[in-house]
Amino acid sequence: MVFDAAFEYPGDAEMARLLSELACPRALAECRALLRGAVAAQKTPLPSVLVRELFQGREPHFRNLAQADRFVASLFALLGQLQRRFSGSEWACEPEPPAAGSLEQRTAARCAEVRAFLRGLDLGATDPALLDEAGQAALATLTEASAYLGAISGLAGTDTPTQGALRTLTDRQVEALETMTADCMQRIEQSLRRQRAPDGSRLPGSGVGPSDLCACGSGRPFRRCCGAPS
Repeated sequence: MVFDAAFEYPGDAEMARLLSELACPRALAECRALLRGAVAAQKTPLPSVLVRELFQGREPHFRNLAQADRFVASLFALLGQLQRRFSGSEWACEPEPPAAGSLEQRTAARCAEVRAFLRGLDLGATDPALLDEAGQAALATLTEASAYLGAISGLAGTDTPTQGALRTLTDRQVEALETMTADCMQRIEQSLRRQRAPDGSRLPGSGVGPSDLCACGSGRPFRRCCGAPS
């Protein structure tokens, strides 16, 4: 089984502090998963779209210019680290440290990270049909796991298990879910990496164009939706 590396960058503490100061609704791990999906995506989302998505549709309210500068610097540092990791021919395969919290908290956190990763892929207009066979299988498995994790953690609106069913979960079962989803995310990245240039860069013109349909699902062109001037 392939394990996903636990990312701990020098700027993580600063980024987490800024997200807290700005009342970001997403935890750092969830933000990182979203950016990780966006880095691997077939097209390049605009930074303004990523920031809006990190804050779930709203613009961050900075106290002053210095705070804004710190946030932008931390965001681009994290994106740079994720890009360098993705551009490499191989990924580190070190086991993640044991997750903290109750089983419900762990499944909720993992659900949020998986959904954020998938959303990052969507923001980059990733076409599942262009993935190789292994990538398509991993994407299907990860999508199913997202729904299952959501149901377990109570995030889904229907088919939520009873408390009795939750108690049947064991640490080993939750750990298996965490490992399986990490493996799927990595296989999707590897599939997308094979479509890139040798240095990991996207082909020219692979950004999300103004006339492309917006990834938010509104059905409107990007320039008239999330890409519209604030």
